[in-house]
Amino acid sequence: MAKKVRKDGERKEEKKVVFEPPEFNEREYLTEQLYSLRLNLLFVLMGIPMGFLWANVAAVTGSTILGLGIVIGVYAGAVYGLRFGIGIDILTGPKKTIASTFLMFIMTALAFSVLFSNPPVMDNTPPSITDVMVDFDSNLTDDGEWEILMRHKDNLYSNKSNRQRIKDNKDQTMFLHNESINAEVGDELAIMIRAADASGLRGVWVEYGYDTIDSAKRPMVRLTEAEWKVMGDGQDYALVGEHYYQYQLPATRSGNLYYRIIVEDMAGHTKTFETEVSEDSIYIAEPTPET
Repeated sequence: MAKKVRKDGERKEEKKVVFEPPEFNEREYLTEQLYSLRLNLLFVLMGIPMGFLWANVAAVTGSTILGLGIVIGVYAGAVYGLRFGIGIDILTGPKKTIASTFLMFIMTALAFSVLFSNPPVMDNTPPSITDVMVDFDSNLTDDGEWEILMRHKDNLYSNKSNRQRIKDNKDQTMFLHNESINAEVGDELAIMIRAADASGLRGVWVEYGYDTIDSAKRPMVRLTEAEWKVMGDGQDYALVGEHYYQYQLPATRSGNLYYRIIVEDMAGHTKTFETEVSEDSIYIAEPTPET
């Protein structure tokens, strides 16, 4: 292609663009990276106690959002503390610095709040009670065969009749397994409960009495799989983290037997189940006359 020529006959010179890469300052680069690394490490270390604080605030108030708000407030206070205290101004530096320190701080606090909220570090929840059952061994048969006498409404066999009974008696918790059968004087009774806790159970106790519950705590014993086959409801003893506990006692006289079960975990939290109305108590009838 012909070069452009000015009107005065002189050739027009072409402009050449020359790319000159910026000079790489290795020392400056390493200094910036080390500065960023130290800041992130500082906020990671600060996030650990904040995770403990977050877990405790959530446990006491029941609000995880409140704990998060306090943690964010601490981060803001730390940023301004660095600025006015030792002259480290994160706000006016690169945007990636404020973003990275915030994310590292929040994620560290979140991770340790989860760690501190669960066993074995911390146990903030009481034990669980998922079933209550009363068995009896009739004095009429004396064959060592146990039968279910009463069951908690949540585990009562589901059929039309039982669903109607629960609907008609909303304040009642325990129901007879068979409405035509009651315990009698001379029968052996077994009060059973299914309980569990993530940190483990320290103990399970029962208090009972006719008409009123006394204050004597009697330890309940964990059922073995063999005992469950004899005293259970026919289902497999495949319980994940849960176990049945029992206490056996004789029915010494007629009347209503009330009881209170106390479950305590390794952290000292307790949960109780108590029969407060006569319908929930164990009614013991006079023995059937021999014929």
